[in-house]
Amino acid sequence: MNRFNINYINDLLNGKLSLEGYNHIMSVVGYYTKINQWPVSVIMPEKNRDSRWEKEDYEELVQQYFEWLLVKGKLNYVHKVPDSYRSYYFLQLLMSFVSDKIAEYQKTTGVSYSAIRKITLEILEERFRKEERAEKIFWSGGDIVTEDTLVAPDLEECIRSLPKVAITANIKHLKPHVKNCLLSIFEMYQFPIEEETLIKSVYNLFDQSQFHTAQFQSYNSNLDIETESNNNYKSQVDSLVLNLSAIDCQIFLSYLFVNEPPSLDALASKFNLPKSTLHSKIASFKKKIASIYIPVNQDDGILFLKNVHDVLDKIANQ
Repeated sequence: MNRFNINYINDLLNGKLSLEGYNHIMSVVGYYTKINQWPVSVIMPEKNRDSRWEKEDYEELVQQYFEWLLVKGKLNYVHKVPDSYRSYYFLQLLMSFVSDKIAEYQKTTGVSYSAIRKITLEILEERFRKEERAEKIFWSGGDIVTEDTLVAPDLEECIRSLPKVAITANIKHLKPHVKNCLLSIFEMYQFPIEEETLIKSVYNLFDQSQFHTAQFQSYNSNLDIETESNNNYKSQVDSLVLNLSAIDCQIFLSYLFVNEPPSLDALASKFNLPKSTLHSKIASFKKKIASIYIPVNQDDGILFLKNVHDVLDKIANQ
């Protein structure tokens, strides 16, 4: 079970969600929690990151998801989403909700210095060379090391060009990234490095800016969609409206892009067409929408549908 049932979604939207529907939604949420390995501490901060998910944790996740949908106004445009697309749409909403929770969690905790320090020391002990000088510990990598620290260049300058590791919600394990940072540092710097200086250098190679600029990120994300995705929509929208008549566009606008869709009887009377013809046209168009474009998130989906609406409106009024 990896998709939300459209009937239960519509029940939720109408405020008539049954216990069976609630259990279905919780089951789908649980499925994606497991395959994405979301840490329970994102939802329950008082719990350890590695704690096992319990039933009450899943219930809390679903409850917070519902609250997020309402508070963020994510349901305001659902009426514009075709039924055939709503299941996927709600899945994207879930992914966005959890991404928000992870970003919020990372914003307060980030990747802590102590976590990087612990992992760095583990890796250093496993494969790098250690020596003590004047009651300080130094580390070096490989066999080719220049011992004369008096001629050593500035470490920060040497590793300035190294690429940073962007900390995102997709990173599940830090150790491989810490290891790569150490290898890169020792490749660029052929001198022993004092332990705390080395750990600080590794820590600074982790880019956590996206978690410390959440407001900017949210704005920038929307801006990216507005400026870049609009260009990407053109080919899909052009394909969607290909060979549509002005009447076709008026039908779709009257039924799919209104707060309260009219009955097929009313639509048939308005356009002087058989109900079967209208039903076929609408069903075919909804299916085409779902097959032509798969959005990256809910904002992308809404913007795509807005573009579809604008083009339909233009053709309808030609």
